[in-house]
Amino acid sequence: MNPDLERNEVSENLSAPKSELDYTGYLYFSEYLSDFYQERHSKNPSFSVRALAKMLGYASPSLIGDVLSKKRKPTLDLVSKLSDRFHFPKHQQDYLVKICEYERATVFSEQERIMREIRSLLAERTWKMFDTNQFDLMIHPHVTLLYSMMALKDFEPTQAYLGERLRFKLTQKQIDQAMVTLTSLGHIRKSETGRYEYTHSNSVIGNRHSGVESQLVTSYQLSMLELIRQVYPGVSEDDRDGRVTTLSIKKKDLPVLIDEIKKAHRKIMTFSDDVEAEEIYTFASQLIPMSKS
Repeated sequence: MNPDLERNEVSENLSAPKSELDYTGYLYFSEYLSDFYQERHSKNPSFSVRALAKMLGYASPSLIGDVLSKKRKPTLDLVSKLSDRFHFPKHQQDYLVKICEYERATVFSEQERIMREIRSLLAERTWKMFDTNQFDLMIHPHVTLLYSMMALKDFEPTQAYLGERLRFKLTQKQIDQAMVTLTSLGHIRKSETGRYEYTHSNSVIGNRHSGVESQLVTSYQLSMLELIRQVYPGVSEDDRDGRVTTLSIKKKDLPVLIDEIKKAHRKIMTFSDDVEAEEIYTFASQLIPMSKS
């Protein structure tokens, strides 16, 4: 191969788009590496195994080639060089190290230990918070409902599909408007097959600004309560799965309560993103001070 051509090939690939793979969906590093390579190769056909090896500082592409063909187990050195070269965030680096160790482990007790550490990392993974003040999302709860339902593997944004699964009616116009809203705001996109997909695998639509107008928040809460009434028309007020509880809490006890809520959120995130899900449940917590004392 022409040395100048190979240098150009490597240089060109340095500016390739960042990987959109959800690394937490892998248990073996070799499988992650294979998809990582295929993803970049599909975007840039000149991205070869030899070019990748050179980028990582290997004189020969044999190690990477053998790992991709499952002839050899991946090494921690390979994980480290890949993470450094492509500037993976710390959580991703730690996770890839653990799945490499898991793939290399030969003793069951060692695999068990590593699996506990992997579960711990999954519980700590960072979720992308879509920050939005748009009225359309805040005052129309069915928009966020459809966003959540997209996690179902057979999801279809049609009145027939939703009519079989919801206890209230949505018109096709409402559904279409919701999908347009979510697409225009960058929360979802259409894939090459024409199906809708999330722009980020672990995402929550929420609002991080404390300065949101109270009138807007109140409007959203009232709309959500009305939605709950429609979803459970035959269920008594006390038995509905949508409740607001007011607690009298001493200020000194508040940090403990907040810590417990965080633990609950972390635990739930560990079991989230099940692609085989048949139902969607929403877990939310709010602590709003009603008095100054």
